[in-house]
Amino acid sequence: MACICWNVQGLGAKGIGRALKNLLFKYKPNFVFLSETKQKKVKLEKLKRKLRIDNSFYVDPEGIAGGLALWWDNDTKISIIRANKNVIDCSISCCKGNEWFCSFVYGPSYREKKEKFWEGMKSLRRDREAPWCVMGDSNIVIRKEEKLGGNIYDLGQANWILNFIGECDLLEMNLKCGPFSWSNQRTDNESILEGIDRVLFNSAWFDLFNRAEGFLETAIGSNYNPIICNLFGYYRKRMRDFKFESKWLLEDDCNQVITNSWKHPSIRITEENICSKLSRTSNKLKKWCREKFGKHKRKLDELQKQISDIQKGQLMSEYADLVNKLKEELDKE
Repeated sequence: MACICWNVQGLGAKGIGRALKNLLFKYKPNFVFLSETKQKKVKLEKLKRKLRIDNSFYVDPEGIAGGLALWWDNDTKISIIRANKNVIDCSISCCKGNEWFCSFVYGPSYREKKEKFWEGMKSLRRDREAPWCVMGDSNIVIRKEEKLGGNIYDLGQANWILNFIGECDLLEMNLKCGPFSWSNQRTDNESILEGIDRVLFNSAWFDLFNRAEGFLETAIGSNYNPIICNLFGYYRKRMRDFKFESKWLLEDDCNQVITNSWKHPSIRITEENICSKLSRTSNKLKKWCREKFGKHKRKLDELQKQISDIQKGQLMSEYADLVNKLKEELDKE
């Protein structure tokens, strides 16, 4: 069982769809939480259907800011308890029947609202002796090592969330590929990195998911890295189904590959022969695609790995140029 939690600031509907398509294929999450969508329900519903996700709940943005979306599949039962522009609080039942609580948060950006929000979050503990998890963008740095560049570390803000964590008896998951989950994507002396996305949980939740692990995926397009949380400590890669790409028809040799693959010495038209032809043709097209476009795919993978390495190594002076280069390559897809 896996989930994706992501502040998609900087991405429009088209960008969200493109980025999520890759993440959904790679991790096959049971539910997805998006914050700072800046999109109305109608647009997000259209995108959800395109991505073939079953269920949804939304908090519309206020003007051109904010907006939350929670999507989940039919193997997961989610009941919304309360919701506002900063949190979607719900109960979750997975396929094994275990019920637990989760509060998906998007912490306020303005200092004067942060203390009130985290004070209010403490009230959720009263009915949370059961497994409880809090995940999302806290919008607060709580340790000096979670900040690089910009204004100095603010201990006052850190104490607001640290008090919440302490009074609610929560632990924090160590997100791999950290410690920074947000960047202003600027270079040299103007670069700012912060670790403000986090996963918190109580002991009952840990008893239920004691193999859970989380990590930060590469950020492309958004200023934020997506959180990937695998509740059972691993994920299975999906076997890729064969899909015919319309762009192949633009290649002169595609038709020849199909023609040669479809040839069969038998003249009898049977179900077995048809299946054999289809299987052979799809295999030949897969091989042809690897040979024809493999170099481009390897280039994309290499660029994405470079971005990931740079984020881990804090070499942000190289980051902006690589992101732009990767976007150009993705547009060719």
